[in-house]
Amino acid sequence: MKSARRSAYLKRKERKSLPSLWRKRFILPILGLFLILIAFLVVILNKHFWDGRNKFAFVFPDGNGNVGVTVLDPETDEMTTLVIPGDTEVLLAMNYGTMRIKNVWQLGLNEKLGGQILVKTIAKNFSFPVFLWSDELGRSIGKSNMSNLFKFVFFPKMTNISLGDRVSIALYSLKVKNLDKTEIDLAKSQFVVKRTLTDGKSGFIIPGETSGRLTVYFSDNDFIKPALTGKNIKIYIIDSTGRPDISQEVGRIFEVMGGKVVSIDKSQGVRGFGCETSGRDKGLVKKVINLLGCKAVNEETDFDLEVKLGSEFPKTF
Repeated sequence: MKSARRSAYLKRKERKSLPSLWRKRFILPILGLFLILIAFLVVILNKHFWDGRNKFAFVFPDGNGNVGVTVLDPETDEMTTLVIPGDTEVLLAMNYGTMRIKNVWQLGLNEKLGGQILVKTIAKNFSFPVFLWSDELGRSIGKSNMSNLFKFVFFPKMTNISLGDRVSIALYSLKVKNLDKTEIDLAKSQFVVKRTLTDGKSGFIIPGETSGRLTVYFSDNDFIKPALTGKNIKIYIIDSTGRPDISQEVGRIFEVMGGKVVSIDKSQGVRGFGCETSGRDKGLVKKVINLLGCKAVNEETDFDLEVKLGSEFPKTF
């Protein structure tokens, strides 16, 4: 009798344990895979700028008064950070005058523009084709502080770098070897020169055009590779800004990327619009839109890129 009751008890216990075993063996792993898939899709759908093939550059205040510009190069598996000394005098973007670069981030906060003034000021003064920016957490890329790296990816204070791109660059920085991480302090080089600035105090100035030894870090594969086969990316700029030097500044940025400005046309007078671009290569057009904030227009052109600058453009560059 006891044996029969025990047998029935064991069968009931076995039946009760089946759902538990089912959950452990099947449901929980499937749920885990589903969550991983959702996370993967969130990252991919929130990845807007980096294709993992071209270089990726972004700007950040380093928290010590200096400004960093980090370039990731997946072709060489290298990472380079240029450190601009905070006491470098620069001509500000968006017609804000002249200032030491260490104060530009705070100006952007005061004007409710985030890092836009800083990143455009760097493009304007150094000819670096950069448009992405982060707060001081950007300095965690390439460093060993995992806590700050986690904050940069998931809890940045201010940035225009998308979540998917932040995940990608964080993972990239972790796989780059320390020997392939380079930091160049411009204060310890000839790329900036010590002078007495307009405020009467000592600081740094940029002595003319930025050296090719720095701009080489910003060449773009989509511009460079056609040139290797003798097919330079040809760029035509129509300057209707009424400003003397702005088209040359923009042209210099394109040349740093690897393009060839074949003509700058100022014959159309001053016209009231911002920036418009068209071209045969839609990928290149998108790069110009991101870099200069241009509007894409469907116009026939004989050039790889055609960029029109109007009188409103200097207000944003």
